Amino acid sequence: MKNIILQHFDGELPDWAIIARDTVKNYADKIGVEYELVTGNPMGKVHGAHTQKLVYIQEKYDEYDQVLMLDMDICATKIYNNVFDVPRIGVLHDRAMQGTSKTPGAAPKLYKKGAPCFFGNFIKLEKEQRIALREIWERDEQFIADSVVDHYSGDEIVLHYLFHQAGILEGKKPSELCMRLDDDLEHRKENRWDRKFANLYQHSPINGRKGFEVWGDGHDKDASFLHFCTHQKRLIQHWFVSGPHAGRVE
Repeated sequence: MKNIILQHFDGELPDWAIIARDTVKNYADKIGVEYELVTGNPMGKVHGAHTQKLVYIQEKYDEYDQVLMLDMDICATKIYNNVFDVPRIGVLHDRAMQGTSKTPGAAPKLYKKGAPCFFGNFIKLEKEQRIALREIWERDEQFIADSVVDHYSGDEIVLHYLFHQAGILEGKKPSELCMRLDDDLEHRKENRWDRKFANLYQHSPINGRKGFEVWGDGHDKDASFLHFCTHQKRLIQHWFVSGPHAGRVE
């Protein structure tokens, strides 16, 4: 089987992104898969920055059995659990599915309440799934462009639309799609692959005040990926160069 890990960034890489790229490329090399940093606007600039991450549906990637797209602010440790052995797409965004997050409002015309919607930081798809999504994209690209009103959540809402239009997840239980949730959209107790591949690092400062709070329920000690979203990006250099994961950049 031939697999690849993608990340996307448009513009010159800042220091934190260089570190993240190097850690993920090292991880890919160690588990025997390819790595590519996608740049620019391969899905068309009109679709905004985040929707560029859906590049994996393009025909050029049909040579790969599985394609994994990671956010640029995900770093890999030197613990080489093989992510391609995990038979799940990513982490379901339960609040978006219930209509209580910002994602549905990014494109109300594309939203279908209750249909699968995934967080955009980790998406892993098989070839047949990607081809089915591409068919919907090619059919509805202009409608999608006209419908998205907030590009910040563009990748999540557009992928959500492609899934429910393609119908390829119909009949699938949440636990069959998600690394975190059970069929009631609650955190399950076993097979929590999100704690190895998709979660935020354990703690985050509370709005600049003294003290820490836990975001989500953290990661396992043998996690292979750690996510440093939004303002947490500034901590990547500390964690992977001089802090808890020092020496993990080759």
